[in-house]
Amino acid sequence: ELEWAQDACKKALKNGKRVAVLAETNLLHHFKDFGVTLLNLGKTDVEMASNLYDLLREAEKVADLLITVEPTQTQGIMVGVLNRLRKACMSVDIQH
Repeated sequence: ELEWAQDACKKALKNGKRVAVLAETNLLHHFKDFGVTLLNLGKTDVEMASNLYDLLREAEKVADLLITVEPTQTQGIMVGVLNRLRKACMSVDIQH
């Protein structure tokens, strides 16, 4: 849930962590005032599949903690995107 992700951001920032949030376009506005790096996964399933690996590499460079907000789309190619997100993220994985 988004509130849980927001609380995790606040806690990590308070502890001096560099935080990045990886989420689809329509969810990032929930984190814009937090002072975290926003990684825009995209709007469509094709964009999300295409952007995923570049954004994971970017997160490794800019953050100590990566918080992912699981995309709302879960069908088609998004099955593979979700699987990869779950494998890649050992920090916080939020489901809708």
